[in-house]
Amino acid sequence: MYVYLILTFTLFSVLLGFINSRFLKNIIYHASCLGLIALFAMQDVSVGADTAVYCNAYEYIQNWDFEDALGFGWEPLYMLLNWIVGIFFEDSRSFLLVLAFVILVPIFSWIKRESSMPELSLVIFVGSGMWWASMGIFRQWCAMALLTYSYKYIKNRKFFPFLGMVLLAALFHRTAAIFIIAYFLPMIPVKLFTMGASILASGAIGILGNYIVHFLSAFARNETAYELNGGISMLVVLWGCVLIIFAFYKGNIPDNIKLYYQLLWVAAVLQPIAFVFSNWARVVVYFSISLVVLLPELINQITTGRNYCFRVPFILILSIFMIIWSILQKSNPYQFMVF
Repeated sequence: MYVYLILTFTLFSVLLGFINSRFLKNIIYHASCLGLIALFAMQDVSVGADTAVYCNAYEYIQNWDFEDALGFGWEPLYMLLNWIVGIFFEDSRSFLLVLAFVILVPIFSWIKRESSMPELSLVIFVGSGMWWASMGIFRQWCAMALLTYSYKYIKNRKFFPFLGMVLLAALFHRTAAIFIIAYFLPMIPVKLFTMGASILASGAIGILGNYIVHFLSAFARNETAYELNGGISMLVVLWGCVLIIFAFYKGNIPDNIKLYYQLLWVAAVLQPIAFVFSNWARVVVYFSISLVVLLPELINQITTGRNYCFRVPFILILSIFMIIWSILQKSNPYQFMVF
């Protein structure tokens, strides 16, 4: 299923390069988004990482009063969402439909607003495993969706509205609090010196990963499990993208994508913690989601003007890379719900 979706969105990306009608482009993009929303809602509970757990919890929670629901142990806004939906719908399938809109609509709106090639952004969203993750890690992806509204406050330097969005996101999943550092990223110059320093910092984080996880575990709800988890392939991808974009723009990152570049930069620096704590990858995605906008923008810039003839080859190369990435992740195969 994932490979078919990547190929479909790749085909749309190529075709849209030959279509001038904005109306038709919008129709194709919104139809693609609705398809992903529908597949999210119709997934079997075996698809996502924690889908079965969340669906079982929803069926229990709807029979409780609100005070008992808040005492369940999960973040209050997520529990409130469960409780409100449970008033109107008994079955967990309806809850998945609500989650599909709550999680995906803000993300798709952000993509449409920020990406030069939104269909290609969907290729990355699916191929990188983010769409699959959103279908099972519900609390965190509710937080992720909410954080897409905070980017404008970072760009406009409005700290308190930004802080409010981060706090709201943390009420869906407490790990969203780490995104507070995003507000200070524009203060860090993108230069060769800071790039080199960040590479050293990333290496140090990898070496000290055990100690960092031990410190962070003091704030965790459950005991943290240490494990050797690889994560090297993701580290290579993140740093590869950071360095390629830096080299292409010669350090002069355009203002319209500078924030997303710096978010990706942070993801690359922090990724080595996943070597010893696999769930850290779920935290890094708050920053690495910027790939969804950055890579299409890079291809758009490279193939502008006289280089336009290279656009289709670049799209196809990225698509092949995403297919390989999707296969290597070994995500649970997509299955439709059982009626």
